[in-house]
Amino acid sequence: MADRTIDTVVARLSDPSLDTKGKIETLTSVRDNIESWCSGGSYSVFLEKLIDVFLGLLDGPPVFTSTSSEQRIRNCVLEILHRLPITDPEKTEKYAQRIVDKCLDIVRVDNEDNAVLCLKIIMDFERYHIKALHDRAQPFLDLIMELFDGMQQTVRDTFDSPQASDNNGDSVVTNSPRPGSPVASQTSGVGAEEQQTTRTLTKGMNSFKVVAECPIIVVSIFQAYKTLLPKNVPQFTPRIQAALKLQAGPQQRAHESAAAKATIFHKLRP
Repeated sequence: MADRTIDTVVARLSDPSLDTKGKIETLTSVRDNIESWCSGGSYSVFLEKLIDVFLGLLDGPPVFTSTSSEQRIRNCVLEILHRLPITDPEKTEKYAQRIVDKCLDIVRVDNEDNAVLCLKIIMDFERYHIKALHDRAQPFLDLIMELFDGMQQTVRDTFDSPQASDNNGDSVVTNSPRPGSPVASQTSGVGAEEQQTTRTLTKGMNSFKVVAECPIIVVSIFQAYKTLLPKNVPQFTPRIQAALKLQAGPQQRAHESAAAKATIFHKLRP
């Protein structure tokens, strides 16, 4: 019976005539009932028949409009992958490399909401599939170093642009980590999504929210792959220190002006 139900989901998601609303409803049902789908002997069948379908749905181009149907499909697929039980590596090991490779690609090109989910998926798979993913650990750390390297330009683009000044910082609020991060959308369904205000999503490689997830992820990877410590700690330390010292242009100029006047600069935003 479970096999036939899984076959129904596969058929719906693989049907080119199924509209995006139908796909979102099907994916949301799978996501919200993931524990029942992945329990007992049906889990292996679920993985065998649906992993290819899920990865295929992620093959499309990234979307940067929060409420678009394509974004909701991509985000829901990633939420499903993130919720997969992986504490028993025997069941998921054969899919680990493909899932991690797909997520590494997505982080580089997709929006910040999807990128955060991908970072968490990669971290979880790396921790529980050390043997299968050993050769993916260093590329993952290299990607995180790229995120830190891009922070200086991201700060300039976000805080020093004329638009940021004209908006009095509104764009900063939009792109900053939100309460409940990472990924508050993980608990939202189709109805809740439809009520959200449409916003433009920041690219993951230029996102403060994505970088905010990285320190704990780096620690987790180092704990799982201790042989990578000697090479990577000397590379991460200056990058993290540099990120902590970054200041927005207006803030830096205000501090310098205050120092020149022997006063202390402080300002509270409403």
